[in-house]
Amino acid sequence: QEFTEYGWIIELIRTLIFTLAEIYIGFIVFSQELREFFGLGNTLPEYIKARNFIRIVMLAIAVATIIIVPYYHLDLAPHKLANVWNSKNPKNRVLLESNDGFAWYKLPYLCYLPYSLINYIFVWLPVSSVTIYAAIKDSIFLNLYQIKIRDKQVKIALLNQHSFFVSSKKNICQKIANNFTEFSRIFVERIGNYTAVFLAINIGIGFEVVYGSKTLAEMAILWRSVGYFVCIMALLIILLGYRFYEKSLHESTNLLLEINCSNIDDFQNQNSVTRFIRRVFNTYFNLYLGIIITTLLLIRALLS
Repeated sequence: QEFTEYGWIIELIRTLIFTLAEIYIGFIVFSQELREFFGLGNTLPEYIKARNFIRIVMLAIAVATIIIVPYYHLDLAPHKLANVWNSKNPKNRVLLESNDGFAWYKLPYLCYLPYSLINYIFVWLPVSSVTIYAAIKDSIFLNLYQIKIRDKQVKIALLNQHSFFVSSKKNICQKIANNFTEFSRIFVERIGNYTAVFLAINIGIGFEVVYGSKTLAEMAILWRSVGYFVCIMALLIILLGYRFYEKSLHESTNLLLEINCSNIDDFQNQNSVTRFIRRVFNTYFNLYLGIIITTLLLIRALLS
């Protein structure tokens, strides 16, 4: 009853949320990665392997979806629906093989099949694939940039050993600090893209928990969960990139110690973990919105 009265409204809102998420994440946040992934833009050599790997995985998932989703809608789901109805209404049994059975059990899923395939293959799969590709790409970029900064820092530190170098030790120490500051700025900038993904995931999960799950079958809930998990994996990948930040911070601090710079304490205070987290939160309001939604969902789960 709840599905027949409100199901179409819930489904309409779900489609709107997914479509807006695809447009915003795919065409605004990761527009460059979207072009690269689908061969519409040049891809740097260091990212080609990651792109091709995600393409293969995406193709495999698409093939599996084309096989599994029609099987579920045309065979498994109608049988399950018929069994549920007949077990609850033994006096008003409607056989699946009858004309009424086709209209009751098969026709709704048959009409819903194109919508499901479009949602999975043309909405969820491209957004998830591009997001994962972007996360791996950014992780590779941060690793390479951290190595570049390390080499640059070492060259600057070596200048201190040459007496003919006109720059003072203070200038050398400041250059080392400035190089790391630039790396920190770029890292915070890269994280910004994923705050939008974080917010979108929270909005999607929040909608499904409060309203959407009322119209979803068990298999659909499973597919939705897998989709959100894939997007969460992208967040985990970029968070793992924090190790490059820590490594560069450690190397820069050691260089400052070797040169016996006087600005070590200030450098460590300005680039501590708490300062870094504060900088990220001060830059991206999406994090606050996402955390608020997560908190409300946890409270709802505890009270239910």
